[in-house]
Amino acid sequence: MVESQNCKYHPTAVACWRCRHCDVKFCNACVPEDTRSYLPKCTLCRRSLESLSIAQSIPPFWQKIGYLLLLPFNPASLVLISVFAVVFSLLPFGKIGAILFLLGLLPLIEFFFAAMESVASGENLKLKVSDFLTAKSKSMFIKLMLIYVFSVVLIVKLSAISSVIGIILAGFLILGLPASIIILMMEKSMFSMINPVKVGYIINLFGKAYIVLYAVILLASVLGIESFQLVESSSGFAKRLVVNWGLLYLTMIVFLMAGYLVYQFHQELNFTINRQTIFQVVDGPKADPMAEVNIMIQEGRFEDAQRMLLDKIKENELDYKASEKLIMLYAIQGQLSFLDKIAQSYFEVMVENRKVRHAAEFYFKLSKKKIDFTPNSIDVVAAITEEMKNKTQFLVALELIEKFNQKFKMVTGWERLYFTQAQLLVEFANRLPEAKLSLETILKRGTDQELLGKAENYLKAFE
Repeated sequence: MVESQNCKYHPTAVACWRCRHCDVKFCNACVPEDTRSYLPKCTLCRRSLESLSIAQSIPPFWQKIGYLLLLPFNPASLVLISVFAVVFSLLPFGKIGAILFLLGLLPLIEFFFAAMESVASGENLKLKVSDFLTAKSKSMFIKLMLIYVFSVVLIVKLSAISSVIGIILAGFLILGLPASIIILMMEKSMFSMINPVKVGYIINLFGKAYIVLYAVILLASVLGIESFQLVESSSGFAKRLVVNWGLLYLTMIVFLMAGYLVYQFHQELNFTINRQTIFQVVDGPKADPMAEVNIMIQEGRFEDAQRMLLDKIKENELDYKASEKLIMLYAIQGQLSFLDKIAQSYFEVMVENRKVRHAAEFYFKLSKKKIDFTPNSIDVVAAITEEMKNKTQFLVALELIEKFNQKFKMVTGWERLYFTQAQLLVEFANRLPEAKLSLETILKRGTDQELLGKAENYLKAFE
């Protein structure tokens, strides 16, 4: 029997994490973000989870082409690309211009590698111009030049001995160019970048993605050659500026695409990334802050779930999802005293923070599930019944007012409930006689002058 690669708790989702101790697989929806540790903890045993290969879950870079094409338009990249495009456009032709061009590439390639590493680390492009100006050089361009000059010399020497060996070596060097750049970005070593085992591993690992990346590089190279010939034959500064800007932009895009591939296959490459950004790119279920609680409930660990929910509410009393989940959990277990305590606090907090619509919706949900609960605060009852003035919820509002009036006789502010009751009876239930009784009670026994006036006018309106 083939072992399922899907999540235990979301059978239609691909698993991205596994607990070796519990032998349970989880998808991203089951694993909330944890800024304190790279590897999240298992909900069942609290041991660190191991990351399964999520490369197949992350969309390949050609599906994120729009995202990658827009990345260079952040301020730091725009400024640097534009400045160097101007500088390169002002350079003279000939040997002096070529030397100055190579010197200009030193800091620019450094920046491209930094941008590539930023994307590979899952951080998008957080680079600033100030970071670029103060960054310590890792001599990326020099390492590239040294290793390729060495390789060319070696190919020439070996070709003199055997043309077949020279051709094979040259083919390997050309085919492995993207892989070599990726290795240099990750390890910062020019000797590692020509390690045939590492280069071959990356080519095999990326598979079709490597072919697509190589095709993009070839396209950029062809465009670069054509553009260079256009610039060389043109005397117009504006035309040279546009072409140079476009070439620098294309070059950066290639570096970013390579960085995205590292991001996609970071687990296989043993490259550390910011795990939280996975949730921004991976399609499918998103991380659910209630994931651990849901799993605990499915496993029948109600006490653990209750403790976690109480901790969430203690940290943030406006965490209405935690409060609602806890209320429903107490209802399932028949722990009515705990339910009443948490529910009273929940509705008071929601009304105080003007989340009345949501509170009304949740009370309606409790009513439909036959969960018996009545708020003790007249302010809460008045607020949520006012929100229930609609064809769907008016009966629940009338029932709530009736239950509150039976539980608390004529408490301060009772006139508001009687007036709301009259409105609901007239406008939605077509029970005019009962509405009149409510209004007449306000007029006979009420002390709130504003409500007395409203009741009198409302009563006159349908007499």
